[in-house]
Amino acid sequence: MVDVTELNPGQVLESSVVTPNGRLLLPGGMTLTREHIAFLHKWGIARVHVQNQEGEPAALDQDLINAIESYLTPFYACNDIEEPVTRAVYEHAVKRLALKCQQGWTIPRKEPNLPVNDGNLLDSFYAGEFSLKDLVNHDVELSSFPDIYFKIHRAINSPHSTAEYLAGIISKDPSLSAKLLRIVNSPFYGLTSRVDSITRAVALVGVNELSTLALGISAISAFKDIPGELVDMRSFWTHSVAVGVLSRHLGRDFPEISGERLFVAGLLHDIGRLVMFRRLPAISTEAIIYAQSNLLPLVEAERDFLGFDHGLIGAALVKSWKLPQYLAHPLGGHHREDCLGSPMTAMVHLADFLAIAMAFSQKGSLIAPPLSPSACKTAGLTPEKLENIISGAEEEFENIVDIFFAKGRG
Repeated sequence: MVDVTELNPGQVLESSVVTPNGRLLLPGGMTLTREHIAFLHKWGIARVHVQNQEGEPAALDQDLINAIESYLTPFYACNDIEEPVTRAVYEHAVKRLALKCQQGWTIPRKEPNLPVNDGNLLDSFYAGEFSLKDLVNHDVELSSFPDIYFKIHRAINSPHSTAEYLAGIISKDPSLSAKLLRIVNSPFYGLTSRVDSITRAVALVGVNELSTLALGISAISAFKDIPGELVDMRSFWTHSVAVGVLSRHLGRDFPEISGERLFVAGLLHDIGRLVMFRRLPAISTEAIIYAQSNLLPLVEAERDFLGFDHGLIGAALVKSWKLPQYLAHPLGGHHREDCLGSPMTAMVHLADFLAIAMAFSQKGSLIAPPLSPSACKTAGLTPEKLENIISGAEEEFENIVDIFFAKGRG
């Protein structure tokens, strides 16, 4: 992909440019003019795919393709790579990583990064002497949530709350306000003019929509004291952002489902795993080693070692932590086949698969969970729809990750 700031008149778009809401801005194959480039700037588009000077996509070296396929194939160990959607995802992943390599990205080494318990990782319970309920009750630390979370939560649930009141609450938290404004001004929304106040953001985006984003972002700060031996928190939240952005794009054909709710469901889909790491670090270490050594998704190892998985922990946390109730089903069911008839849950399932299979991010599980055909049917995902979903999500993903992790910028 090429930064819009580096475009020149005469270059040709390799693929169509669409907004996060699916609006076509410029079709693939169009020769760019100065007006087109200015138009992309106006819409907040950061990067686009362009053809090389000969008008064809740059040829990819076969040795590079072989190296990428060798790197990617283990991600699909639990999937049938000849299944149509899976095959299309794999081909898009190979192309995506090849383009990244041409831009300077280096294929990671294959050595597993396995955690080691040197005796300092102690579980809060003895093996076999706890239940899911015990684990969740032991981790009800509402005091670790920031005050802004509770203020927003009360405002949302108050029949007397107004848009101005909510904007006033959010505006008093500089860090949260900065993140929200950067998201509102990013390709996530594709607004044509800059928004410089929370009051204006609420008016343009909507009270429910902005408050949903605010809750999701503020909830993240509650997850502290996670053993670094088990998970790199930046990698964890990078994966979570990818799932949130992909969920939102998968939901474009479902206007009745809030894009913000889909994003937050994806953002928080693995919070049960963080509780598992915090309260059961020793067992979690064994599960991670077992999963990576046997090329299994981590969720399967969780079930083998605990008798339940992080999804069920997440669903229980929704109730204990008084998170919005709509999160319970996607958090609890994104790895359960019997729950994938729900569009929101199916989209989080598919987004989780895509984030790993497309190598958007790396996390504790490097093996993509089995792709559910029923989830594809529920969400209407076909091979033909993948390109727009992936290309649109990738640009948003890079912007949101920058917003979450940029130093000194909220």
